Amino acid sequence: MARRGWEQRWAIGVAVLAALAVALTMTVRNTDLLPGERSVSRWMFEHAGGAGKDVSAILDVAMSKEVAPVMLAVLIKQRRTADGSNGSALCCPRRRQ
Repeated sequence: MARRGWEQRWAIGVAVLAALAVALTMTVRNTDLLPGERSVSRWMFEHAGGAGKDVSAILDVAMSKEVAPVMLAVLIKQRRTADGSNGSALCCPRRRQ
């Protein structure tokens, strides 16, 4: 009985996260920037030290539209080769036997 309760809570959590992801995507598509995003980004840029600016430059390249899908594929490939699994643990919890 406890196992069924865990599975229901897991499914509810996934559904809530999916709904929030869709809502955020629709909000960003319609408005381009979220309220306060520009001022927070500017404050973070102005208050970052030397190392922070170097890290932000690397992250800017890593998160560009061209590089981000390649990095995701590399990370998934790395995960599969590191533990010998097929990567299914990324989306589904292991079931006890």
